[in-house]
Amino acid sequence: RLVSPKPAEAPLKISKRNSPLEQIRLERHNPWDNLHHFTMRIIAGKAGSLPLQVPKHLTRPTTDRVREAIFSSLGDRIVEAAVLDLFAGSGSLGLEALSRGAASATFVDSSVAANQAIETNAQRCRLGETRVYQRDIFRFLSPPPTQSYQVIFADPPYATDEDSAAVL
Repeated sequence: RLVSPKPAEAPLKISKRNSPLEQIRLERHNPWDNLHHFTMRIIAGKAGSLPLQVPKHLTRPTTDRVREAIFSSLGDRIVEAAVLDLFAGSGSLGLEALSRGAASATFVDSSVAANQAIETNAQRCRLGETRVYQRDIFRFLSPPPTQSYQVIFADPPYATDEDSAAVL
């Protein structure tokens, strides 16, 4: 769900009562469009509905609907699993796994802001064993980690140039 801050001047009135076309017209003229940020939460389990902090830049959070589909397909395989969350961003995938019964989660992201968000979210959720690494994912994986993982999530950000796209 997207949330925009209220402007200092008279706010535009966008509500559920507006027609879809009227809502689009109002949103186009909103000077705060570029400042949207994501509100995310843990979907289910011990920490269900707990809000998550999301870094403002460099992330494209995995939506609730996508996470729900992923965990629905994993079912009980997540229980007592060691989870590795690569390109972790806010840590939503690993924290969702912990909330649903995973034994531990390791988070890897190269961004300082992402790692701070993950640490804040992990402290707020108070679920299982967590480790957070601020490292390039490919350096983290080479040589391969000594710990074995039963579930590995890799949800990379959109590439910003052709060289990055080729690697991903």
